[in-house]
Amino acid sequence: MGPREIPTMDALRLANSAFAVDLFKQLCENEPAGNVLFSPICLSTSLSLAQVGAKGDTANEIGQTDTKPVQMMSMEATLCMGNVDGINCKIIELPFQNKHLSMLILLPSDVEDESTGLEKVEQQLNSETLLQWTNPSTMANAKVKLSIPKFKVEKLVDPKASLENLGLKNIFNENTSDFSGMSETKGVALSNVIHRVCLEITEDGGDSIEVPGSRILQHKDEFNADHPFIYIIRHNKTRNIIFFGKFCSP
Repeated sequence: MGPREIPTMDALRLANSAFAVDLFKQLCENEPAGNVLFSPICLSTSLSLAQVGAKGDTANEIGQTDTKPVQMMSMEATLCMGNVDGINCKIIELPFQNKHLSMLILLPSDVEDESTGLEKVEQQLNSETLLQWTNPSTMANAKVKLSIPKFKVEKLVDPKASLENLGLKNIFNENTSDFSGMSETKGVALSNVIHRVCLEITEDGGDSIEVPGSRILQHKDEFNADHPFIYIIRHNKTRNIIFFGKFCSP
């Protein structure tokens, strides 16, 4: 047997993105008009360990402007922003205070009757388009008037059916599972996977950061997230997805 090939950082990032997008779309099918939130890197790490047999605030200060049940937060700052041609979708990056993480928001421009406005985005969404849409080279610094909801999402996800639909069936079947690295007993399998995740976005923060080499747009754009959107929290250096979600209602 030859030496084991070690995946490159690019390969790991692509695998993380592919798993995140595929699972996100599966979960959205189960909750087409509901909030969705999960941590792909947490799930993939846990499942990987099982298969081998092993045991925030944003970087800008945001002011509250509303006291309604859905509290909107607003700020004016220079932020990295882009547009996705063909599906009328805006993308904005909100860096967190520690500069290691950023939140990316995908906001559809058109909201039709009896729709969330996300249908076109979800149809076009895959691992390749996500990396393309959120690539820094396709975005530019812009002076933005930003409004986003203050929200807290807590989800208890049962992703077993979704994971099985993605091809991860062996680990749930005692006839096909292989946990020999963890137990000498044959027929050991996972009965279920329970994933609990909580995310809260607040108005406290610090200074904005700018992307080196990006052109500065002189006009002021508006980014008003007063309707459903997709959001991603990403590790900036590796571009790995830490959280993936859809916000539809408080």
